[in-house]
Amino acid sequence: MEPLTSVIIPVWNRADRLPEAVASVLAQTGCEIEVIIVDDGSTDDSGAVADALAARHDRVIAVHRENGGPAAARNTGLSGCSGVWVTFLDSDDLMPADRVAQQLAIASSAAQPAVLLGRQSFRVATGIEPPPEVRKALLTGGTHPYPMTMFLATATIRSIGGFDESFAVGEDLDLLMRLQRGGVPIVQHENVWTVRRVFGDNLVYDSDALTRATVRAIRRNRSRPEHPQ
Repeated sequence: MEPLTSVIIPVWNRADRLPEAVASVLAQTGCEIEVIIVDDGSTDDSGAVADALAARHDRVIAVHRENGGPAAARNTGLSGCSGVWVTFLDSDDLMPADRVAQQLAIASSAAQPAVLLGRQSFRVATGIEPPPEVRKALLTGGTHPYPMTMFLATATIRSIGGFDESFAVGEDLDLLMRLQRGGVPIVQHENVWTVRRVFGDNLVYDSDALTRATVRAIRRNRSRPEHPQ
């Protein structure tokens, strides 16, 4: 039997999109998974949808917390997950059916602990105008590296305290930089491991916030040593 992989899905007011995201995880083949849905204080029916999914599928666990942002929600999932390995999916997005099996095979054969990263493709909802960077990717048929495709040992991410909850966005980049400072290799693969669905209200439209978060992450991690326990 393969070691368990935990897939953590934070959700905030995405009741209509969450079931498809979870279904894409449950469709994974060649691996053993648990799905941790963390309802981050949603004000719509996301919490009830999460509970219904957990009642229907024995591999799904629903957790509820006060709203604290995506970093805090992911940390809540990390605190309660049981997997030897962990990876993440946003409630807007989808996993290709062989993602976890691919990641598990690569990670299990590595000589030392590492973080695996893949790429993202985009799927734009009908009638929605995508932001410029997504439009360019669609026109060129290209894909982009995406930090939230990360796959790593649960013990490794816990060793640095998980995500920095002071980041409203960009917490994934900051986490990767802290891991790298601690000597954990970041290994980029060309595989598409996330399908980003664009609905017009996604974070990808807030380029200013993303830029500010990137600059902050780079500045705070520049030339600062860190050693995971």
